[in-house]
Amino acid sequence: MDLQATESSVSFGESARRTRTRRKGSAQRVRGDPFFELWSSFAELQEKWRTSSFSLQKIENPTILGTRWRAYLRIHVHGERKLWLGSFIHLWPSLRSVRNRGGWHPRLVERGWYEACSGHLAQLGYIGEWGLWDVRHGEFRKRLKDPKAGMAEVTRLGRLDIDMSLSHHPSIG
Repeated sequence: MDLQATESSVSFGESARRTRTRRKGSAQRVRGDPFFELWSSFAELQEKWRTSSFSLQKIENPTILGTRWRAYLRIHVHGERKLWLGSFIHLWPSLRSVRNRGGWHPRLVERGWYEACSGHLAQLGYIGEWGLWDVRHGEFRKRLKDPKAGMAEVTRLGRLDIDMSLSHHPSIG
């Protein structure tokens, strides 16, 4: 399925039926994305119904300085007449990892990782903060000006290596 963008729209290309599963290698089976399958089934409703929002998401599981994390990379679009596009990076540490009373990982605090991570994401155009909800987690966002910028960010996030970008940042040493 092609994801295409112009100045004013995003298209998923031709509506086509996808098989429920496809082969990966010789023995492993991978399910198709059910949301893309569902999306194509609504194609005939375009004249009376409108999409109000959607998100595309990629999840990674990096290990940063010996601590396990989950990184959610998301592009979100909402609005009826004027679209709002944004990119989000949410970083959640494993709940099993050692941390201090404030929810911080002591080794990451000692190495200055939280500040370096925020700084690195700021260089990429993201603003955000480290919140506390059982653990310290990062929520970073970036406004995108149009669908072309959204496609560029999807490509950029697809190439972003969370392990390399955040654990080997020059200021972490």
